[in-house]
Amino acid sequence: MMNVPEEPTQDNIRQLLNSLPPNLTPVERVLLCHDGTSQTLLSILFQTPVKVKVLSQHELIPYQAIIRWIKLVAEYSEDNQVTVCLAESVIPMKANSPGFLTAIRERGMGIGQILSSTCTKYERRIIGLYADENIVARNYQITGADVDIVITETFSREALKKAGGMV
Repeated sequence: MMNVPEEPTQDNIRQLLNSLPPNLTPVERVLLCHDGTSQTLLSILFQTPVKVKVLSQHELIPYQAIIRWIKLVAEYSEDNQVTVCLAESVIPMKANSPGFLTAIRERGMGIGQILSSTCTKYERRIIGLYADENIVARNYQITGADVDIVITETFSREALKKAGGMV
């Protein structure tokens, strides 16, 4: 597990660079270290709108948390769609605002979209990075005055090769 502070000092940047798994492509490095919405960055990389599709979402009442699984899909056409990311989010109910939780329960938007639409001020902190021959993944936390979420995103290296029309 790593804890990379947000302050962009030389030491912090070196710590981040040293924590990156070896043999990443430039696209993979940008994706793993990006601190904005994944949906926006993936839309830019794949040169088409990337949509959020909620696969499963459960409220675990004893634990006071919502567990949400989604996929991000680059939709070139109805017959040509590429799943570019699978993600799991752990959303503690007591740490997040009622408005945010309502939007999560509606399942209509991604977390980044919800945060942008509610003008919530927040920070993202990378917790861990992983890569093997098939996937690259990151685990990060989003925190703010009325938001606290932990997200794990997994990206297929094969799908990332298709970014920008590269096959």
